[in-house]
Amino acid sequence: MIHVMRQVGIDAFQTLLLPDLHRDRIKALNHDAQALQEARPDILPEIERVLAVAEPVAVSIEGRLHFAADVFDVLLNLRRWNDEADDPARAEIWRRRVVRYVVVDPTTGLCAPAKFAAYVLLPSRDTNTPTPSRIDSRLTFERYLKLDQAEPLFDGHRAWTYLTQRLGFTNRPYGEVPIETAAFDTWYASKGRLLQIERPHVRLLVPPPSFR
Repeated sequence: MIHVMRQVGIDAFQTLLLPDLHRDRIKALNHDAQALQEARPDILPEIERVLAVAEPVAVSIEGRLHFAADVFDVLLNLRRWNDEADDPARAEIWRRRVVRYVVVDPTTGLCAPAKFAAYVLLPSRDTNTPTPSRIDSRLTFERYLKLDQAEPLFDGHRAWTYLTQRLGFTNRPYGEVPIETAAFDTWYASKGRLLQIERPHVRLLVPPPSFR
């Protein structure tokens, strides 16, 4: 529904709260006032989490750069990266890049650089320009290249830090998580021509349990 609302020009965002809590624990807190009173979850980080997705990271002629609001946005970006990588013409735009942090979706086996997966790009607010009839907020290789060349706040460190601190991704070294490591190896075998990755040093970012 968030993406439908954006189609009609509404700045809509949705993010997950308390990502460190399992779904059963969230359900208990929703229905048990005593449990909620005893848990006393820290609300300030959740307010910061909401503000982090609603406020643009940067604004330029390319649009408004935002962090991906939830895990679904991140996984859409994973799919987009792989779709673009499979297109020879678009793959030429990417070129061969050094990557240290990779988001892994163990369900689909898809992976993508964290810097690509962690952001979305919304149209600039301009009262003189009508809202586009179709808004595609996902990154593309072309958009990535433009942002990488012109926007210093489009940053890899900020990307993986946001994913782990705000969206509940876990940061694991290569080899520590067998399923995700196997998924990465299979993916890299087919996409290695576009990336320069040192396996002993790569970090695998894994979605929270509720999205696995």
